[in-house]
Order: sequence, then C-alpha cells, then structure tokens
Amino acid sequence: MKKMHTLIFAHRGASGLVPFENTIDAFQKAIEVGADGIELDIRKTADNVIVVNHNPTVGDMTICDHTFEELQAMAKQIGFTLATFEETLAFCKGKIFLDIEFKEAGYEAQALDLIKKYLTLDEFYIRSFNKDCLKALKQIDEKVFTILLMCPKSKKFRSIKPVAYPKDQLIEVGANGVSPYQKAMLFGYTRRMHKLGYPVSPWTVNEEKDMEKWLKKGVDCIITNYPDKALALRKKYEK
Repeated sequence: MKKMHTLIFAHRGASGLVPFENTIDAFQKAIEVGADGIELDIRKTADNVIVVNHNPTVGDMTICDHTFEELQAMAKQIGFTLATFEETLAFCKGKIFLDIEFKEAGYEAQALDLIKKYLTLDEFYIRSFNKDCLKALKQIDEKVFTILLMCPKSKKFRSIKPVAYPKDQLIEVGANGVSPYQKAMLFGYTRRMHKLGYPVSPWTVNEEKDMEKWLKKGVDCIITNYPDKALALRKKYEK
C-alpha cells in the first residue's frame, strides 16, 4: 500500500492521556508519544497576558475579565497550572510543531510577535474560526500559514453546505488550509479540497474507525485527543 503522509497532531496536547488539557504536562505527553504536532488554544487576560486555555473561563472566572495572577490562583485550586503562551512557546521550541488556535480576535500582532520570538515560519500554523482574526494575521504577515476552522451550526443541510463547500470562504480570508468538523466532510471533500490546493485537517478524530477512514482518504493531518492510537494506526498503514 502507498505510504501514508498524514500528520498526527495532539489536540490540546495529548488531552486524552493526561488529567488536564492545554498544559505543559499535556504538551510533554504529546512529545513523549511521538506526535507530529500539538494543537493548542490561546486567549488574553485582563492584564494583557496571553494564556493557553480552550474555554473562555478558568473555573468561574472569565479570562478576559481577570488578571493572570487571579486566574492562576483559580487554576491551582482546580489542580493544574495555567500556562502562559510564551512559556509554552519556549517549552516546545525545537521539540515539536505547533498548531495555534486563536480563540478571539484583537491581539494578533502581540501574539505573532511572541510566536516569532521563538519559532520560524516553518515551525507553526495558525488556525481560527474567526475570519477577522485570520484576515488580520495575513495583513501583518502574508507568509504565515493560516487554517480556517469550520463547523456546521446544525445537522440541517443548509448549515452543513457552507462547511462542505468552503472554497469562497477560504478565498475570502486568504487561508492556506481548511480544518472542518469531520462529519461535515461530505461529497468527496478531501479530493475536492486537494484539487483546489488546500490541505485538510479534520477534528476531533478520537475513534479508531474514524482515524482509519481519514488515513485511507489521505487527509493531511488528523487532530486527535489520542495521538498514540492514531500513530499506531498510521504505522500499520505505512507498512
């Protein structure tokens, strides 16, 4: 069988293998199991510290309304350490590729300055659901590789169609790749996107049957909470 080239990225670090996602421990685990990259999320605190967290809150504190010190105290109560973005970049530099999701718009220049302090352009991607964010990043540096995240709002076809046929939206934001919710990848999705020149990275692929399906389809990257399982399956197909 033809050798597979699908990359395996650990969703929020190896989030299925550790107690707390988007932490240095989660990123270390992703490195240990041999993931090709880490997908992580960033947000900004009230005192302008960019932190790594998926949800807009830590405990009952909204990140944008509280200082880093306040949020860290809450995180410690819960049982984990809230990582700053800069700490994460420094930790991962030279160890693993980073796929960085902007959860909000408004601090693109600040975040990109931090990224470039530690990484070269071939050591990271930037992804977001927020089109304004992706447009702003391209205005700052058109060479940055950006990915448009997409998810239908419902199971109805009129909601799924824009995700299944994303060409116009990709052109609108100048994205270099597309990352759809895997169940919206219909009508020969991977083949169509590849024909247009867009790499495809479905999320979040946690079931082995789905991992196998996307490996067979030849997607460019699988985003998963269980990179160990995906890596084992990829190894089987490479043989």
